[in-house]
Amino acid sequence: MYYDCQNHPVIGIDFGTTFSSASRWDGEKAEIYGLKGEYIIPSVVYFESDKFDVGAVAVKKGVLHPENYFADVKRILDEQDNKIILDNKQFTPVEISSVILKYIYDNIKAMVPEGKFESEGVVITIPCYFKEAECNNIKEAARLAGIKLLGTIQEPIAAALAYGLHIASNKNREENILVFDLGGGTFDVTVFKLIEKEDTIHFKILATQGDSRLGGLDFDKQLYEYIIKKEKIDLSNYDSKVAALCKRNLMEQVVKAKEILSYDSDIAYIKVYNVPPGNFLDSTLTLEELNTCLENYMLRIKKILQDTISLSGISKNDIHRIIKVGGSSRIKKINSIIEETIGKRKVYADINPQEAVSNGAAIYAAYLANRISINKKICIFTKSIEKSLHFIWLLDCSGSMSIDNRLEYVKEGIKSVIPKIQKNCQLNNTIVNFGIVKFSDTAEWCIKIGDKIEDCRYENIKAKGITAMGDAINLVSNELNKLKIHDKTLVPIIFLVTDGMPTDDYDRALDNLLNSFIGKSAYKDVIAIGNDQDEGYMCRFIDDISRKPKRIAKKEYIVGSISSQAMNCLKAVKDKFIEKYEEEIKSREETSNDRSNGGIILK
Repeated sequence: MYYDCQNHPVIGIDFGTTFSSASRWDGEKAEIYGLKGEYIIPSVVYFESDKFDVGAVAVKKGVLHPENYFADVKRILDEQDNKIILDNKQFTPVEISSVILKYIYDNIKAMVPEGKFESEGVVITIPCYFKEAECNNIKEAARLAGIKLLGTIQEPIAAALAYGLHIASNKNREENILVFDLGGGTFDVTVFKLIEKEDTIHFKILATQGDSRLGGLDFDKQLYEYIIKKEKIDLSNYDSKVAALCKRNLMEQVVKAKEILSYDSDIAYIKVYNVPPGNFLDSTLTLEELNTCLENYMLRIKKILQDTISLSGISKNDIHRIIKVGGSSRIKKINSIIEETIGKRKVYADINPQEAVSNGAAIYAAYLANRISINKKICIFTKSIEKSLHFIWLLDCSGSMSIDNRLEYVKEGIKSVIPKIQKNCQLNNTIVNFGIVKFSDTAEWCIKIGDKIEDCRYENIKAKGITAMGDAINLVSNELNKLKIHDKTLVPIIFLVTDGMPTDDYDRALDNLLNSFIGKSAYKDVIAIGNDQDEGYMCRFIDDISRKPKRIAKKEYIVGSISSQAMNCLKAVKDKFIEKYEEEIKSREETSNDRSNGGIILK
C-alpha cells in the first residue's frame, strides 16, 4: 500500500521538560523534522496580548518580561489544581502543554501545501515515572492541540526502538539494556530487559531512577557563575533589563563553550560584546575547568547510575548494551563515568542522542499505524502501573530472642531494609503499606497496616514470654480480610522471623489463613534463627514446595539475611504481577487481530 510520508505522515513527538522535537516515519526509517530551522524546540511559552509564542522566540521575549514566561510545565502535569498566571490570565498545565504540542504540530503542517496535510497519527513520549493522571493529561493536551493520538510510549523504550532493538532476530533472545538519559532539565536511568519470543518482542522495565533537577541547564548555570567569578563581572549596579540581556548573551557563549568541550577540543573561547555594558569579554574555558565545575554533578550522576543498577536486580556485568540519550550525555566525562561504573565498549554511539527519543516514537507510531513491517508484536511492560503492596512482618519476641541479642539484630535488619523497600516501591510506582505484629505471650500490632512507619517505635520491643505465633497469624488474617483488593494490588508479603516453636493453636490459625483467597495467594517467607524449629511447620507456613525457610545459625548473619531475603520477597511478588499482565496481554493477542492492542503499553 502506498504511503505518503510527506502529506500523511505518522509522527513521533518527544515532549521534553526543557526541549521537544518531532520525527516522522519516511517508509524505511525515522527522521527528525527541522521545524523553522530548529531540530530541538525549547518547551517554553510566552503569553502577551492574548497571543502565545513558543520556543526560541518565547525564550528571547521572556528575558525582558519573565512574568509572561513559563517553562518546565511537564514537571507539574500531575498538578491540575495549579494555576499558571501569564499576563494576568490563568492557565492549567494541560492548556500550556497543549500550546507547545500545537506549535510543533502546526509547524509540521506548514511544511506541506495548505489543505493537503492529514497525519495518520502521532505517538507522544512520556517518562517512566508518569502515573495515570499525568498520562491522561498528556492525552488531553494532545486532544486540545488537535492531534490524532495513536498512543504514548515510555522515553527509554522509544530510544531502544531508535537503536533498532525492535527488529526481530527470528530467534529467542534476552538482553539487558540500560538507557542513560541526561537532558536539559532532568536525568533518568532506566534498566529494562528485552525478551524476544516466537511471536512477541517484550520490553520489561526493571528499574528506573533519576533526578528531576539535574541536567544541562544546571551545568550551564554552574559554568556561568564560574566565568562571572573568574572574570570578576558585576552586573548588580545595572538596570535589571540591561543585566538580563548581558546574562543572556554571556550564557549563550557559555553553552557554546560547553558544547565545544563536549567534542574533541580541550579549550573553548568565550568572546562577548557589551559584557559588562561598554566592555568586551575575552575569556576561555578549558576541559579541566569544566570537569572541576561539574564535579559534584558528576558524583550525583554516578550515584544514581549505581543505585539504578542495584535496584534492577541484575549486576553491572549482566548489562549488554548502553544507550545514551539527551544532548548533555555528549559531555566527555560521562563516558568515563559509564565505563568506571559498568564497563567499556558497551555504549551505542551510532545515532544522535538528541534525536533518539523522537525517532523511536515515530517508529512506534509506524508500528501502530501498520506502516512498518514487523512480524512480531511489541509488548511493553512498565513499572508505571500504579500498584499497592502490603508488607507484613511477624516478629517473635519470646524470651529466647534475648539470647545473643537476637531480637536487637532482627530490629536492626528491619530498620535497614524498610527504607530500601520504600525506595524500590517509590521508583516503581508502588504504594507500600507496612504492618508489624509482635508476639510472645500474646500477639498485637505494633504498626498496623497503613500506619506511618516512621511514627512508630518498634525499636522498643523487648524479648519476654512464650511464642503465641497462632495469635499473630489470626491478627494478620482478620486484617487482610478487611482489605479491598483490586487488580492493581500485588499479593501481600507475610514475613515471619522466629527462633522457636509455636506454643498456641498454630495449626488452626494457619488453616484459617490458607483457606482465605488472599491468605492463600500471599507470598509467605520464614527466617529461622537457631536450630530449635521443626522445618515442617515452617514449610507449611510458606506453602510453596519450591522454597524452604532461611536458617541463620550465627547472629552476625541476621541483619544481612533479613535485608536480602525481604528484597527477594519484593522481587518475587513484582515478577508475579508482571506475569499476570503478560497472561492478560496474551489473551488479548489471541482474541484480536488489532495491532494497536498487541502493541500495548500498560500505565
